[in-house]
Amino acid sequence: MSRRRDTLVLSLEQRHLLHEYLACPGGGADSRAEVLRCWDAGLTGAETARQLELPEYRVYALRRAFRRQGLVAYLGGASPGGAPTKLTPAVIGELARLTARPGGRRWSLQRLAGHLVGRGIARSISTVTVAKALRQLKSEAS
Repeated sequence: MSRRRDTLVLSLEQRHLLHEYLACPGGGADSRAEVLRCWDAGLTGAETARQLELPEYRVYALRRAFRRQGLVAYLGGASPGGAPTKLTPAVIGELARLTARPGGRRWSLQRLAGHLVGRGIARSISTVTVAKALRQLKSEAS
């Protein structure tokens, strides 16, 4: 049994807003807007998923989000992501301070993470996140 064809007809104003959004820098790369464009063009969820190289469940989730939120909130809203980043300015600042000492001893990732938690700068932080912050600091210094 296949899904019934779920059609969408955007108003002229909505279509104009979508077109403007897709034309602005960064907007064209947004899968949310592309899913809406394909849906308005009459493509099925499966066809949209193939064309945009997205999982089919993601296409249907984005369609449901549009129905719930409306066009402006749908295009303006952030995609729900995981947990917030632990790379706060305080964490990055402390890591920069600790690693910038000339002639200072080297810190292991585990020790840096423990130091950040011990000082109360981060409630918890993994060594992978510490490594990511150090790479970010290194690229900013270059």
